[in-house]
Amino acid sequence: MKRELPIRAIFDESVNMMFARTHDLFRLGWPYLGISLVYWQVTEEIIGRAQYFLFSVVAIFSSVLAIVACHRVFLLGREEVEQTMTFRWGYRETKFLINIVGISFLAGLLVLPVVVGLQIVTDVGKLWADEGSILGFVVFAILYLPATYVMSRLSLILPDIAVDNDRTLAWAWALSSGHSFSLFILIGLLPILTSLVTYPLFLLMGGSFIAVFLQFVIWTVVAVLEICLLSLSYAWLMSAREDSGASA
Repeated sequence: MKRELPIRAIFDESVNMMFARTHDLFRLGWPYLGISLVYWQVTEEIIGRAQYFLFSVVAIFSSVLAIVACHRVFLLGREEVEQTMTFRWGYRETKFLINIVGISFLAGLLVLPVVVGLQIVTDVGKLWADEGSILGFVVFAILYLPATYVMSRLSLILPDIAVDNDRTLAWAWALSSGHSFSLFILIGLLPILTSLVTYPLFLLMGGSFIAVFLQFVIWTVVAVLEICLLSLSYAWLMSAREDSGASA
């Protein structure tokens, strides 16, 4: 009998592990924390277009370093984690970034035709354009569900790359076969629910500094939890695959 991905057990373990590994997470992720905290506050109008673009590039690269480090903290042993440097860049990080871009591109291909089609035949585009439109935010969150489903399956490649394997998106899709709904619940649902909570809260607080900082804190915690959920889902699926191969 095929084992089911244990949603509750993985979620509980992820919460516990996230707090248990706080020291390692902060050691490896502090550059991104600092950069992203500033990034949430600056705009192109404040610092200029060229400087904003440069700052965005730095933020992207630092986020890759942080995400790869988080996966390694959640998946590797003590010695390997301690050997992981805060500042590093190599084939692993390059491939990680390329795969993130690839997954985002594929997700965009799923969403774009629907959004464009609705904008042509309805006024749904105005829902998002109108400032403070919670309804528009909900509509677009629903439109992103198919893309979220695909991303939750393909994203299994990311922890695999982080621990120095060299597989493909097709491999990640195959690994997730039979567990797609569970992966969607574990990996895809939390960001959507968080957005549906934080966006109205941000509007109610008038976009103040406190609102921005609160969003930053919430999304930082959610992001780390998401990475841990993905890491432990990957580890469980790999273990189940090995068990299945051994019993075959």
